[in-house]
Amino acid sequence: MEAETLRKRLQAAVNSQAVMIQDLENVLKKTVREVEKLTTVELPEILEKKARLGSKDATLYGTYFENLDALYERLDEVFKEVGVTPTPEDVRRSVGVIVGAPSTGRET
Repeated sequence: MEAETLRKRLQAAVNSQAVMIQDLENVLKKTVREVEKLTTVELPEILEKKARLGSKDATLYGTYFENLDALYERLDEVFKEVGVTPTPEDVRRSVGVIVGAPSTGRET
């Protein structure tokens, strides 16, 4: 008798948690859809505005974005060939920028 009561209580708890999990899953799916909608809308809007300013600019930006990944891949290959693994700090230092440091106007 006591075991049956415990089983029913545990089953009720499991059912309650299953409902809560389903609700959380629905909220997460909705959030993901909203984020995807926002991120997929922004880039075309930017390119569309550029296209209205001039088709030459739109073509230029389109070509740039298409080739950007290939350029970064080639850069990674060059770093591997010379045996260098740059860190973000190395990159900032190479262009004379130290994040968080006050600007002196004479960065090295």
